[in-house]
Amino acid sequence: APPLRLSLQPPGQRQRALDGGWWPRSQDPAAELPDLITALNASRGMVHHVILHEDAWSPRPRRLSVDGRTVLIGWVRSVDPQVVSATYGNDDRLDLLVVPPRANMRRAAAALAAAADAGNTLRASDILRRLSIQLPPSAAADLLSESVWETDGGRVPDPSDSAQPTLVRHHDN
Repeated sequence: APPLRLSLQPPGQRQRALDGGWWPRSQDPAAELPDLITALNASRGMVHHVILHEDAWSPRPRRLSVDGRTVLIGWVRSVDPQVVSATYGNDDRLDLLVVPPRANMRRAAAALAAAADAGNTLRASDILRRLSIQLPPSAAADLLSESVWETDGGRVPDPSDSAQPTLVRHHDN
């Protein structure tokens, strides 16, 4: 099988917008998630639950069998369509940028590196826009949805604003 296209920030205090990036080969979760979950199990502990945006993937299974275990799959619209979240048994969460499958290799590699950079403060979709990686139509429309912005704590970027958009995420301890 081809190597998994995954870039992770080393484990530590969660003070960043993303924990890394992943570049799946398709938008089929049954085909793509098992390898991702296996890699995350090996590097971070056992994944119990994965959250995906319901318009970004098809079909929509409710659970997958991975490494002899059942992993629950949750489908929501209140997250950035370009993020996949994995939850571990201790309720730790890992958020990964999802690079669209058809992205150019050079740009996809740059997006993976940016998402895993400890200094990154950009949201997943902002990274993709900066690198001129085209968002799937459903993802682009959802990013304009107020519910995504309200739950994410972000703001709609003003195109006339020359400052780089940032996201400050506050976590309760």
